[in-house]
Amino acid sequence: MPYQCTSQPTFAKMIESPGTKLIWIDPVQGKSKTYGEFFDDVRATEAIGFLTQVNDDYAGFVDFEASLLAGEDICLSSDAQHGLATRNRSRVIDNSKDASVKIADLIDLVFRSKSRVGISTSGTTGRPKMVYHHLDTLARHVKRSGNHQHDVWGLAYSPTSFAGVQVLLQAFRNQNTLVRLVDLTALQIAQSIEEQAVTHLSATPTFYRLLVSHGAQFSQIRHVTIGGELSDRGLLDRIATTFPQAKIRNVYASTEAGSLLSSKGLTFCLPPHLRDLVKIVDGELHVHRTILAESIVGQMDAEYLPTGDIVEIESASPLSFRIVARRTDWINVGGNKVNPNAVEELIRKIEGVKDVSVFGKPNSVTGAIVCCEVEILEGVKFSVPLLRQELKGVCPDYAIPRLVEIVERIEKTASAKKDRKH
Repeated sequence: MPYQCTSQPTFAKMIESPGTKLIWIDPVQGKSKTYGEFFDDVRATEAIGFLTQVNDDYAGFVDFEASLLAGEDICLSSDAQHGLATRNRSRVIDNSKDASVKIADLIDLVFRSKSRVGISTSGTTGRPKMVYHHLDTLARHVKRSGNHQHDVWGLAYSPTSFAGVQVLLQAFRNQNTLVRLVDLTALQIAQSIEEQAVTHLSATPTFYRLLVSHGAQFSQIRHVTIGGELSDRGLLDRIATTFPQAKIRNVYASTEAGSLLSSKGLTFCLPPHLRDLVKIVDGELHVHRTILAESIVGQMDAEYLPTGDIVEIESASPLSFRIVARRTDWINVGGNKVNPNAVEELIRKIEGVKDVSVFGKPNSVTGAIVCCEVEILEGVKFSVPLLRQELKGVCPDYAIPRLVEIVERIEKTASAKKDRKH
């Protein structure tokens, strides 16, 4: 049953005269909204049970907040099929124009919502599944402080992804401005960051590889967060050059467990409060049920959940390690396991390569063969024989891609990760 906050004024009586601070900027569409306009739009909408990813991310943001204010559970999905399962919308917010309480108080009410939020896993290597969190667990690492009141966030994730929700909540909690950077070219991203004075970025390595290829520096960026995929030392060095004034943070998070680990580099050191809740079994990271989403715990018999992330231990005490691959990413070539991330790192070192995606395809003789898609920097001469020649001697023969395709753009999932489903 939807949660009703009876101790608070009704939503219709809480809207102040429109705030003038911007909450949303879409540089390409030329759309902007103030906090006052945003809450007017929320008041005029209907709470819904499902939210599918749509072309208008702003409209999705409005529906998300309307559902939280109404105490309605909501399902965020990048799968259009979920749109067919939408329950009938019902108007739960009255249209009265009475106004009395400040926007900050209304934001507080949002964060007291008892709604459950369903978020789809990325589906990078398989069919996405839905994971349900309460808002208090989603907002576990959201920081509210006067030091954050002037932050401007670049939104580089879909708002329906776990990481996208984290950015929305962090910005919303501090009445910050969000600048939409999803699915833009490197030039459009660079221009938007400069023109809108973006100070904070959270994105995947795929996004940063696109941006650093532009060659610009962004001195006004104060904080850079990297997550969602494996990074490498070369990319971290280029990010440090691109954002010379920024604090750079590499995070480990999952839709099932939320944000868990943070590092300035590629090595994660297990903090004291997680030492009994995270362990490594046969090279794979496992997390305790007490830090998982409730919908996952309800399906578990064991105490620990295998994450599917393969690690390389660097120190046993205190425990520190690097994430080296997803278990489902490994390519089995005639009994030899190929780590596609390791092959990608070698290919990126070849002059002219902008980005690369390595994956496996079934083969009747070897079980699978290694394939790849390569993005090339503009104006650079590149050939498949050159790629194979560069890999000889530094990569086992069975790991050298047999099928190579030069593409204009590597496909991404809704959560801005490489799509390995080929």
